Amino acid sequence: MKKLLAISLAVIMVFCMGFGAFATPGEFVESPSHNKAPTLVGGTSQSEDCMAELIITAFIDRMDLPEELRILIEKAYKDIANCKNLVYLCSALADIAKALNIPEVCLAVSDLFDIRFEGCDDHGEHGMFDIVISSDTFKNFVALMHLSDDGWEIIDNATVKEVDGEYHLYFSTDDFSPFAVVVNSSVVVDKNPNTGDDYNIYIYAGIMLVSAFVALTALKKKKQTA
Repeated sequence: MKKLLAISLAVIMVFCMGFGAFATPGEFVESPSHNKAPTLVGGTSQSEDCMAELIITAFIDRMDLPEELRILIEKAYKDIANCKNLVYLCSALADIAKALNIPEVCLAVSDLFDIRFEGCDDHGEHGMFDIVISSDTFKNFVALMHLSDDGWEIIDNATVKEVDGEYHLYFSTDDFSPFAVVVNSSVVVDKNPNTGDDYNIYIYAGIMLVSAFVALTALKKKKQTA
């Protein structure tokens, strides 16, 4: 009986450790868009000669990308997932967090996606694109990061406006590939109750009840055989 009790407690400890790991948020948080790519509202080149078409691809659909871009967005994902503090990836986030009075540890990425263009072979001389995209992700928007050849940078002209109940992100860029939406994760957790945290609480409660039942049964049988 002691062996049974020890095994039961060991299993309970493993479950608790496992669920605790899943409950701990990392540098990615649950996406309000469910990892879908933002909707392109508008994307026009500042050059009248450029006829390029913008294409947005979510990380979850990265296999649809050309191999070079797929490798790049996978690198972007690893950069973020392995980073304990996004400020380490992009130091400019420190000033943004300070200005918004947000602790650096509350900065997280809700969505990662690629933007590319097709239909323009001479875009290097055609300058900037003015882009508008829409997503529920932008509700708790802090900043838009971009992975350039020199590393992660902030698109400092990015702003969010609510339009007819939708959140639109406006920005201009002449460089493309991976973009990451940085949000205030403390607000996301507070206003998104369906993050799985409540579910984990019920799991813990159930495990504790099972543990108590096993322990009481073991003690009762021990008394009966004594």
